[in-house]
Amino acid sequence: MNNLEWLERINVADVLATAATRTVVDTGAFKLLLDPVNDFAGMNWATPLKPVPTQAEIAELCEVFKAHSRTPRLEFIAQCWAGLGETLERAGFRSEGEAQDIMIVTRVTF
Repeated sequence: MNNLEWLERINVADVLATAATRTVVDTGAFKLLLDPVNDFAGMNWATPLKPVPTQAEIAELCEVFKAHSRTPRLEFIAQCWAGLGETLERAGFRSEGEAQDIMIVTRVTF
């Protein structure tokens, strides 16, 4: 399995694990994972469902966050979503910090 395949598996596992304790709202381009009681931004986020959302889809994302009294925030692995960061920046989003490395241990190396 190559690095991108591993990253995609990590992304899916993260979303599935988080969804177990969140209110999940799917829009056309995003899956929102909203904590039902905590409005802290780090507990409420969206992940992309398609690589190039339209401005209307980004606006819909923001409206759903607003309807739940939450701050629009996304989490995604940039290597899995080429160009998404730039698209979101053009729509007014900003990065919270520098990209973080992801480390994994496979069954073989564990």
